[in-house]
Amino acid sequence: MHYEKVYFLDLNTQTTQEIQTNISKLNKHRDSLMIRHFKPENLAIVKEILLQNKGMNIISHFQNNIKCNITHLASVKNKRIFAKNSISFHRSSDFIRLQKFHPEMVFLSPVFQTQTHTNAKPLGKINAFKMGFKIKKQMPKCKIYLLGGVNEKKFSQIKKLDFTNIFSGYGFIRGR
Repeated sequence: MHYEKVYFLDLNTQTTQEIQTNISKLNKHRDSLMIRHFKPENLAIVKEILLQNKGMNIISHFQNNIKCNITHLASVKNKRIFAKNSISFHRSSDFIRLQKFHPEMVFLSPVFQTQTHTNAKPLGKINAFKMGFKIKKQMPKCKIYLLGGVNEKKFSQIKKLDFTNIFSGYGFIRGR
């Protein structure tokens, strides 16, 4: 079974060893690397990661001086909007953002309980399918990735039930 993975690299919470281990799990021709929460003092580390992973699709959570394929819009609360290519999707009210930004990618989360967002209420598989179906109905060409407690085993189980091919892949932060 072939599907895409998006690794959310967070320099504030992950060790260099953890980052290297998780990047090694990616297919450089199919998977993506989402760089999030990095500060100017981390720029050298980010540039090194980019150099080591040339050819991989790089997504940046924030506008910066690093050329990336696409930029991710995390929140409408931030008045400075940098791109319309991907959005986070957490609740039904996010359909407004879907209509406004017409993203190429949606990160639907959290599907399950996570270690990093312990207060977030998980959608669960059934609601993830319902939301995914509605997203596809509005934006048929949009790729939908599951995020939040999703690992390869859980995603494989979900894909067995995904008869209409709603989900393109999954994203992960911890890689477990």
